[in-house]
Amino acid sequence: RSQSRSAMGGSAAEDGEARPGRFVVMSYNILQKSLGSNCIPWVMTASPEFQREVEEATGTPWAKWKAAEVASVYRKHFHKNMASGDYVTLRMFWSARLCKTAGDIPASLTGVSFEGEDCIAYVSPATGEKVVAWTLRGLLRDKLPEKDLGLRLYDHLMEAEESVYDWEKRGPRLFAEIHRSRDLEPQARSDTPDIVVLQEYDVYATPAEYRVSGSRETFREAMWEAGYDHILFKDPLHGRVPPQGIGVF
Repeated sequence: RSQSRSAMGGSAAEDGEARPGRFVVMSYNILQKSLGSNCIPWVMTASPEFQREVEEATGTPWAKWKAAEVASVYRKHFHKNMASGDYVTLRMFWSARLCKTAGDIPASLTGVSFEGEDCIAYVSPATGEKVVAWTLRGLLRDKLPEKDLGLRLYDHLMEAEESVYDWEKRGPRLFAEIHRSRDLEPQARSDTPDIVVLQEYDVYATPAEYRVSGSRETFREAMWEAGYDHILFKDPLHGRVPPQGIGVF
């Protein structure tokens, strides 16, 4: 969600042009890369047809079923699993297409072991016992086995994930949104923001084709080429990789 605000040292000029004291600030919560996903339960969106299939198969409304069967598992095992060794990577592994061997587990997940297809294990810090958890693909296959509904639903969710939510697609759209012109007041025309503030900014060094030039560059580099300097106000969590916080341009 974005918001634009303007401030000025005087009134608008009679000809409609802004006076020199005017500047525009844009504030945008971009959602963390690991949470801006169609597989995160509170973001997850399925077509009306798939929602209806789930409701018919389970006898439960889609939203209620998703909260009880999907969100509960995600929150318990994947959202902030400090025992995993890298909870941000584990968030993204939740939607993994491939989890068939130990080699499919990312190296940074030092606290996670392979348990079976679409299934992982870790040791609970509270009890010292092994905990086993399905990935999203495994969970849907387990909960919705008839007519391969779970697998079909997973593939449907991943279509949106890869065409809409993936940063390779979402990042360039965000960049274009920042740089589109806006009319903020009847008497003044605004082109692009003078100051851009991005919350949940964790794409400091993430490459993509942000500009129409077709070259891959980091978000910071693309904004620099558009005329913006940059500073990152990191959050207080030590050792977070990649760094995250508030980006000001």
